[in-house]
Amino acid sequence: MTKLEYVRTQTTHLLDRVLKVFDKAFLLIPPERLDFRPTPVSMSARELGGHVYQAIYVLTRAAATGECRRADLEDLPLDLKKIERAEDLVAYGRQVKEYVRGALANMTEADLARLTRNELGPSAPGFVSMSMAYEETLHHRGQLMLYLRMMGIEPLRPYDYR
Repeated sequence: MTKLEYVRTQTTHLLDRVLKVFDKAFLLIPPERLDFRPTPVSMSARELGGHVYQAIYVLTRAAATGECRRADLEDLPLDLKKIERAEDLVAYGRQVKEYVRGALANMTEADLARLTRNELGPSAPGFVSMSMAYEETLHHRGQLMLYLRMMGIEPLRPYDYR
């Protein structure tokens, strides 16, 4: 299996399975709990959701184009203050997924080998950036499940792909 085949398989799993569970879990959060944070220095639930999708976007963009600048976030802007309901963040997530699917379809082996320049995350070969997007999402999906428990909401099973 080539790196490109592996990245396409891994990223499709991320989009169709891991994020499916993340979205379903995020939708369990009522509007009045979006600002929940377990400690004063923790991200709020709203910030956590935004972080996951922006990280996926930034890391994919870096792999696909060779760079990601802070200004590139304006291509897919997210104003967390306008996220009033969990559904709003999931809708933003659909835009990110659409971008990732398009970028993935056009990605080449050369893109994955190229060292990226990334103002918003670590510079790394495109292959590593795509792996980091997957790992970052898994990490924060687990964090979201803990947030739900701390809010008194029964979390989903992490592999509930239905």
